[in-house]
Amino acid sequence: MNYRVFVYGTLRKGESNHHYLEQGLLVEDEVWAEGYTMYDLVEYPFVVPTAVGQIKGEIWQIDEHCLAKIDKLEGIEQGLYTRIFDDALQAYIYVRPNSKGLIGIPQITQGDWKMRLRK
Repeated sequence: MNYRVFVYGTLRKGESNHHYLEQGLLVEDEVWAEGYTMYDLVEYPFVVPTAVGQIKGEIWQIDEHCLAKIDKLEGIEQGLYTRIFDDALQAYIYVRPNSKGLIGIPQITQGDWKMRLRK
């Protein structure tokens, strides 16, 4: 079975964990997802669903073996992230399971992890 996943941080092309998607198929590049806010934890981002906001990423088609590896990377079992299905994207996206404790964590206001270091 194949799955579509929307990736917005270290899994994107050229980023540190992209090798997890080497066996996948890039479906759409430079996609904007509505209804999310991105936060910067320096080594990786996380997003939370919000009423406003948008984030940029890629949609990949992967198999269940690859999905299991990404679930492990994202700490699904530990509750670090949860995987939800976004109807507009027709893809899964990994989000922070709750939005508590965000005080002091900077937002990536432009919504693009790759642009975070540019001023």
